Amino acid sequence: MQYILTPGELVYVNSRSGLVPAKVVGRHQGLVRVRITGGRPGYRRGEVADHEPRHLVPRRAVCIRGHSYRIRPLGTPCVAQLPAVG
Repeated sequence: MQYILTPGELVYVNSRSGLVPAKVVGRHQGLVRVRITGGRPGYRRGEVADHEPRHLVPRRAVCIRGHSYRIRPLGTPCVAQLPAVG
């Protein structure tokens, strides 16, 4: 089973500074374009960034317990089947 990302979906970017909240905008040159929705070290709110699909985690797959984030399995890594962004 593959998980398909859709435009407007809320995701987390799995980065060195932790999970960064973002929203899927579309696809650009084989990467997924996201708009950052929360500030973290290295990212600013409103910034648009391109990431590989394997670095994106759907928000419904993340479980927060106390101050710890855990990523629950949803199947195989995400697949980007999105319309291209101009």
